Formats: sequence, C-alpha cells, structure tokens
Amino acid sequence: MDAQQNFPTLQWLEKTVHLAEVSPFEKNPRKITDEQFMKLKASLIRLGQFRPLLVTHDLKLAGGHQRLKAMRELGWTECRISVPERPITDDEYRQLLLQDNHENGVWDMDALANDWDLEELRAVGLHEVMNIPPMDKLGEEETPGKNQVCCPGCGEVFPVKGNRAQ
Repeated sequence: MDAQQNFPTLQWLEKTVHLAEVSPFEKNPRKITDEQFMKLKASLIRLGQFRPLLVTHDLKLAGGHQRLKAMRELGWTECRISVPERPITDDEYRQLLLQDNHENGVWDMDALANDWDLEELRAVGLHEVMNIPPMDKLGEEETPGKNQVCCPGCGEVFPVKGNRAQ
C-alpha cells in the first residue's frame, strides 16, 4: 500500500486574520535570545511579514511563535496565515511543530563571502555564523599568546603544542 494513500498531502490556504484570533502553543519547543528577538522585530519593520504564520484549522499556532509575539509587540492587528484546508490530527500538529522549526541545510560560506556585502550579512546576523566580529568589535583582533599561532591567510588563532598547530 502506498504511504501517500494513508497520509494524503495537506493543501494549504493563505488568508489574513486578526492577531487576536491566533492562539500560540503553550509548550513551544523553540526560543530565541533577546538580541535575536530585536533583530526579528527590526526585520518585520523593514521587510514586513514575508512568511505567513502556520496554524491549524482552528487557528492554533504551529509555526511562527516568535513572529506572532513580535507582531503583537509592534502593535500589529492583522497577519497572514497559512491554514490547512482540513482539520489536522494531533500527530500531524506535533510533526508540524517540529518540522517548521527544524533548520535544514547549511550555509555555503564561499557564496556568502563572495556574493554578499558584509553590511548585508551583519544586518541579518550572519556575521556570527561566519565568525566575523560585529561592527562594535572591529579592531579588537585576537593576539596570539605564547602557545598560539595566527594564520596569515584568515587571521584565526590556533593553539600550538611543541612545534605544530593543533
């Protein structure tokens, strides 16, 4: 028997609702730092809501808890949602909670370094992923200690044991 027959593909519809109609999941397994939350709010102000909240048929939130919180703090009254065309099971809901927040893939560091300006990367926090110091830390280069060596190409500092870098 085909797995597709047991679990038909969900169809999703987009619509706009009042924020007050959306109820968050009390046991949301994801969290972000205060700094990340401030960046999220800045992104919403700058770019708007480019990704809808993921909700159940009865408007219980499955994906976008931080965005919902940020929109409420910003005083927004409406938001875009993506809702399944049919009620979903508890198992489907639990899977959505994890899958929507699961980070897949990795950044292509060469593409980021070659195709994006440093200011763009800093604006969305990718400088942290690439180990580039934030603007306020520029000039505070790490100085190698007695048992360290600095790579002349990238500037990274490595510990040294004997006469070899580790």
